[in-house]
Amino acid sequence: MRRGISQHDDQAWMLFMPNEDVAAFAVIESTNTTVIQRKVIVQTRQYTAGDPRKTIWVNGPQDVAADTTGIATMALGYPAVALGSASAGAHVGPSDGSWELSTGYPGFVVIGSGPIDGTVVVIRQPEATICKGVTTGTTNGASTFTVDGVSALSGLVPVAGATNTLTVQNLPTMYLANNAAVMFVWNDSANQWEGWGGGSNNKQSLVTAVQVNTTSNTIDIKTRTLNGQWTNTESDWVTIHTGNTC
Repeated sequence: MRRGISQHDDQAWMLFMPNEDVAAFAVIESTNTTVIQRKVIVQTRQYTAGDPRKTIWVNGPQDVAADTTGIATMALGYPAVALGSASAGAHVGPSDGSWELSTGYPGFVVIGSGPIDGTVVVIRQPEATICKGVTTGTTNGASTFTVDGVSALSGLVPVAGATNTLTVQNLPTMYLANNAAVMFVWNDSANQWEGWGGGSNNKQSLVTAVQVNTTSNTIDIKTRTLNGQWTNTESDWVTIHTGNTC
């Protein structure tokens, strides 16, 4: 890495080589590395959502042509200038097929406006990746199930689109209806989506589920609690009646 190449003297930089022309301050993802004259160079492309998990970089203050080298930063610990537009304090992140950091996506926090139009000053927001989605079909006590309608609440692990599905694993035994809302976390060491705590005999999980039934003018809500167990009995439900029969 090289230091002191921008207005942020303490910024850490890495050599990178894009597969197409990249504008100054563009957001990119790494795909591999190569070695040229004994120097490790990160190979990059435009951010694309989906597997495998991504490492996100921000280009330095110079345009970089395809198959040439430039300098990029992760903005980890020090501010960096990036393409995008958002107010100070906003949470922004890479979005599919874009060179900019966009609002509504996780990964970075905006500190203020950048030195030129269309840029912002950001700092990386290191945190666990937590997503939300809805179950596809009933789980019937399974410790693995699939979800769709996925969106990220935090972190930088790739998120599938609304028409795709993700598999969540290593969960306590659960009984969930179709389209139950769930939250789940990315396990870096196991390289998979799962609940906190692991296998089916473990009573702790980060997964939270809310199941709604609007028949007969009632709304039935069931939530997962730490150190508790899912069972499929009526006593586990809190029923909120609507209408005139409270």
